[in-house]
Amino acid sequence: MPVRRRSGAKRWPRWPRRACLLAAVIAGTRFARCACAGGRGLLPALETRSLAGSYLVHCRSEEDVLRWTLYSLRELPSKAEFKSEGAHAWASLMTTRGSEVRDGSMSLDAQVNFEEKKVSITQRGSAMPAELAPLLCRVLAQHAVQHAAQRAQRAPWWVQLEGEEIPLDLSMEGIGRFFNTSGEIVEMVDREGQLLGFVPRQLVHQQNLLHRGIGLFVTAEQPISEQPEVYVHRRSDSKRIFPSLYDMFVGGISTAGEEPRRTAWREVAEELGLTKEEHLSLRLLRCAVCTAYNRCVVDLFSYTMDLKSEMITWQADEVAWGAFVPYAQVEASADRSMARLEAIQAWPGQSPALQSPRRGEISVETCQAVTSSSGETWEDWDFVPDGLLVWEAWLRSERSGGKEAALTRSDGFDKFRNVIDDLPLLLSEVNRDPELQRLMAKEHLSSIDKAWLAKNYDVPRPAKIVLFISGAAALRKLRPIDEATELEQQIEERLT
Repeated sequence: MPVRRRSGAKRWPRWPRRACLLAAVIAGTRFARCACAGGRGLLPALETRSLAGSYLVHCRSEEDVLRWTLYSLRELPSKAEFKSEGAHAWASLMTTRGSEVRDGSMSLDAQVNFEEKKVSITQRGSAMPAELAPLLCRVLAQHAVQHAAQRAQRAPWWVQLEGEEIPLDLSMEGIGRFFNTSGEIVEMVDREGQLLGFVPRQLVHQQNLLHRGIGLFVTAEQPISEQPEVYVHRRSDSKRIFPSLYDMFVGGISTAGEEPRRTAWREVAEELGLTKEEHLSLRLLRCAVCTAYNRCVVDLFSYTMDLKSEMITWQADEVAWGAFVPYAQVEASADRSMARLEAIQAWPGQSPALQSPRRGEISVETCQAVTSSSGETWEDWDFVPDGLLVWEAWLRSERSGGKEAALTRSDGFDKFRNVIDDLPLLLSEVNRDPELQRLMAKEHLSSIDKAWLAKNYDVPRPAKIVLFISGAAALRKLRPIDEATELEQQIEERLT
């Protein structure tokens, strides 16, 4: 088919076209050779991180091997502002580079045989904790099968583990048999909330695995963006975790395969009896919460309650008291709660904690007389630490003017990244940058625009990224291109 050209457009030289064609032929030949020789094939390219117990898990694929390398968090470099155990785990998850990690790590390898549909798990290096090793082996096997199934029939697959071959299919029944359990199944995820594998729920907190969950504001009549009254509740004294503490969120863990918004709707219905799904917002932000006892990728939502037609009903064994409180009062109360945790060195996040502009103080006109069932006023409410970390992420999002905070974006992340001098950023890391993801979401951008943006975002110094994304230069360089035009003409337009 003839190529349409703009008048005056530059002609693309012949040799780059021939070079691209030759490269495509070589790449295709290599894949065919690997896929057909002895049952070997290529796993999709992968590089990401997660957390398990006291370890950072680095996940990476190499042709037909999926390797999980474990690094002790105690041996990873730490910064003063990330002094708590949870903050150090978060910083390691989000910012640690391979060059900063010491030797002496341990690894698990999943060797994939596409022809026999078999995954063999082997352990290398130092011995792994006895309770953690078999769990991670089973999650790694699922991770390998998920990616291998993109190139081969999904089932049945076999896992060679602990001297025996175990059948594995990724249905919930199959996962139950794989773990020999009939209990609830949830997901172990990477730092972006992407699935690594399914695990029994009781093991998530036992082994402190990074998993998926939700947080939810309940507001009166208006959306959370209008800073309306927010529902605050006090947990019952009989709660196993954080009894008698306050929370401005409804929260819960997503079950296996459950969409985050579905989790939010289920949790608010179960805990407060609010069932109108149309009152539930889209996702406000995503953040990672890391403490010494809990690691969770949290999706935050808001439920706008109609006070005339709806009524809150809670379970007595879950909630002891609850009321709608002015937004400003919630801000000031959370400020004070975070300050008290920092004073006793119990704040799980980055230090110093991010405070609202109120710094714990509100005017008499703004203040509403709210006293809980225990007789405590707003000045003395101690909030659940995990909830305060989500609240802090919400404050960052509001401060930046964005309605969606990306997983890796925070004031501490910027500070941590900018002190690393002369280290080039990997393209995979750049592509996960929240500002780049925001630009990529623009509806008018074609696939060529996005490819150009991703390539030109790979700059050698982190400081240049800040300069690049802080202005409008990126958007000014982009022009909408008709996706129906020929690829050669699109390239020529890019060069003019």
